[in-house]
Amino acid sequence: MDNKNLFNHHSSDDKIINTAQQHNQHDNLYQESAPNNHSANLQDVQQGVHSFVNEHFQKTDINRLREQHITDLLLLDKLVDRLFSQLDANSNNQAFSSIITMSRQRADAEQGIMHFRYNTPQPVLGSSNTSKVILRDCRLQGISEAGIPVDKKPGAIPEHWLAVMANQARACFEFTDMYIDSNLAPHAKEKIVKLLKESKNQIMQQNITEKKLESISRQFNEQSLKILTKYNNSAVAVSKKNIALIRDYCNFKDEHEHVITVGSKVHTSNSPDKQHPVTASMIVAPLSKDILQECSKIGELNKLKSKHHKNISDIYKPILTQKLKQTPLWFQGLSTLEQDLITKHFDKITDNKHILPTSLRNLPGLRNAYVEVRGISENGKLENSHLECRSGTLAQFLYSDKNEAERITNSNFKRAVELSGDKNLNIECLNTEFNPKQGIFHNIMAAVMGEERKICNLLRKGIKSVEVNKLGKSKATLNITATNGAARYHKNEALDTIADRSRSNAAKNQISWLMCKSGKDRTGMVATNNFLQQLCSSTNQDSSKIANSVMMSNHSEFLAGHHGSSRGAAGLKAGGVFTGLKDHILSPYKSRMTPSAIADTNYIAFNSPGHKIVNKIDNIKNTVLNSIKKAISKFSTTKYKSEHLNNNRENSQASAQQINYKNNLNLYQDIKLGNAVISNIQNGNIKIHQTKDQQINLSAIPTSHKKNNKSRLI
Repeated sequence: MDNKNLFNHHSSDDKIINTAQQHNQHDNLYQESAPNNHSANLQDVQQGVHSFVNEHFQKTDINRLREQHITDLLLLDKLVDRLFSQLDANSNNQAFSSIITMSRQRADAEQGIMHFRYNTPQPVLGSSNTSKVILRDCRLQGISEAGIPVDKKPGAIPEHWLAVMANQARACFEFTDMYIDSNLAPHAKEKIVKLLKESKNQIMQQNITEKKLESISRQFNEQSLKILTKYNNSAVAVSKKNIALIRDYCNFKDEHEHVITVGSKVHTSNSPDKQHPVTASMIVAPLSKDILQECSKIGELNKLKSKHHKNISDIYKPILTQKLKQTPLWFQGLSTLEQDLITKHFDKITDNKHILPTSLRNLPGLRNAYVEVRGISENGKLENSHLECRSGTLAQFLYSDKNEAERITNSNFKRAVELSGDKNLNIECLNTEFNPKQGIFHNIMAAVMGEERKICNLLRKGIKSVEVNKLGKSKATLNITATNGAARYHKNEALDTIADRSRSNAAKNQISWLMCKSGKDRTGMVATNNFLQQLCSSTNQDSSKIANSVMMSNHSEFLAGHHGSSRGAAGLKAGGVFTGLKDHILSPYKSRMTPSAIADTNYIAFNSPGHKIVNKIDNIKNTVLNSIKKAISKFSTTKYKSEHLNNNRENSQASAQQINYKNNLNLYQDIKLGNAVISNIQNGNIKIHQTKDQQINLSAIPTSHKKNNKSRLI
């Protein structure tokens, strides 16, 4: 990242736009133009993050950021408006992708978080590929006189909802292209665009509430499905489930990016240095060589398919049927729709530089997987950092074939071990399994959570496939620690035990791998807690200041709407993580973190297993309460029995609160994904590379701000 390359940005046709003078080729190990067959290891990724962050500090100035922030808000407002105004029935994926990216950037800017995209790609762990980086600079959040509303919940920011709706509209366009007749498709698209623009106008009303934002978004989803149903004449049904599936696979149309977040300043009187927490979530190559090899059969099938799924010739049907039988068993068991989507996006799914969305649980490999580099910079230098991996569960728990589920789970374990290199792997599963020592309520929840139990059972078997290497030494260990509401009476202990293991790993040449069902909510909060505990133990900082800097940076929330999760839905359903916390470093942030409607709306209804869990709890609630009352009565006569009575009263109280736990069960519903590109900003004008090549003159922006546009990246 040289001096003149720093503030380059990318046009929507992905060509490099140099906003400074012409410059010489920068000799960088990970420059895209340089051939590189080296598969990046943990050290490569860590060193790359250190260099990247240090150069960012060197080339940016906090005073300039303050000036530029005002410009960014104005530019982004106009840019988002222009992108929406240009939408029509002929708009392609790039149009929606740009709306999603720019809306998310505008939402972050609302909270003093500025985005930088540099022309220096960084390595993907376990691959020779590289990916570009979004650097989120939150340093303005530490300047009180800037007057930035840093404590706003993500769900209260309208632009997040714009991204969510644009992602839904993109899926509707994709369904139209795949399954609706070409003479009807333009009419369906026109109505989708009209509905999206109307919803956008409603969302951007002044002083709109989060509840109203949620309502508008839900209505858009419902109406968009009705439009598709009206024009659909194919055998593929228009359903929430099918559109959600298409939406998630649409994310492979986008270029996936690493995310680095620089927090606001933290310091105390005995530490005059400028210190900033840094969290880097770097993409992990999700597929092993074995999985890539078996996927080659799907590639052969893909070559035989015609460009249009609805016009496959009868001549090819027997050949396609034969080729299908040669594909992996997990692929054969999928719906025709999902098979179509996999073959359509096959090259991106298997290139090992795209993140597998956590919701696409039928795909083998590591879903929503990152290696995180976390540390604290001092005076613009990040020199020491801590490594930790995170992902959705390694368990392939949705497969109906038991043997295939175990085979792919074992393959995922082996891939995780490969990526850990010479370090021993400490796998931290945050799901819930039976634990007799943790009381009746815990085990009630474990009993009704069928998927949770299946995940834990598969992991218990999977760990055995990698426990012993050729030297007879353990290569990986597995800890299963419930972190949701089921662990309410042991919550502080659970989180801090995981954090203690994480801190001690470096001395033992180990690395933690955090995972829950999705790798989003529980994993995000536990990863944040691990970082906070790490910082508090390694510095003399005030823990409350550290926590405020890390939590207000919204790093985990941003990942929740990034490529490995649900595109645009930048909130966490972290209620279960907070249930039972007492005087903990995370406790002050409970009201801000949960619940955020944007984490639930539009997607919660697509995940029926969660609703089944809630229904099961309703059905067993009275039975459980009656059983506990009988137990209380039985042991009410002696001192010994009185002790049991006290315990049962505690459990009775927990059971009576089950109805409140329904909200926490949203923790087990997951979200989906997406990405986008950037537009040109030159000399105070915005140029959108769409079908209409018009410009907006930003005459409202002060001249003092316009002159910096060449060197700032939107």
